[in-house]
Amino acid sequence: MKEFSRLCDVMEALLAPTGCPWDRNQTFESMRHYLLEEAHEVIEAINLKDYDHLCEEIGDLFINCVFLCKLGEKGRHFTIEQTLNGVVEKLIRRHPHVFGDVVCHTEEDVRQQWRAIKAQEKQGKPSSPVTDDKTLPALARIQKRLKADPDLQPPPPSDPESELAAQLWQVVRQAHKAGLNAEQALVRSLQELSHQSS
Repeated sequence: MKEFSRLCDVMEALLAPTGCPWDRNQTFESMRHYLLEEAHEVIEAINLKDYDHLCEEIGDLFINCVFLCKLGEKGRHFTIEQTLNGVVEKLIRRHPHVFGDVVCHTEEDVRQQWRAIKAQEKQGKPSSPVTDDKTLPALARIQKRLKADPDLQPPPPSDPESELAAQLWQVVRQAHKAGLNAEQALVRSLQELSHQSS
């Protein structure tokens, strides 16, 4: 796609010795804040159903992803081709009901198959701290962990703060069982409050 190639060319020009001093000084670590900020702006545009804004924000998120890939190339850690090929192979591998001869009749069949393939991929590999999702908001993080292990329990309460935490765990567990997103429910409630006060 020529548009994607053009974006890559522009980013290479920005990172070149004669490019932008600010861009050239960025690192993976310095880009974390911008990546998180852009992801939140994409989510906000989705929540508002503002599709013109969503188009723009997805573009800004694309910039950050390409920027990180170019930093990977600059540091000789990985290439943008490795990143794209890796995710394409993962999509094909985890969708044998589309690209193979496996049959899935329901969404739940697909979810179970995805989990099984993902678990198989991780066999024999050291666990990665990336899967801890430490940058997710707490409610979203608990809900993601409950998807992987529905019987997961919080540490036993030992003080008022940990008792409150245990209650929040139970609320998230109820949301998970009902097929609701606890984090999104709170976001929606805050948005409705903002609309009422404006």
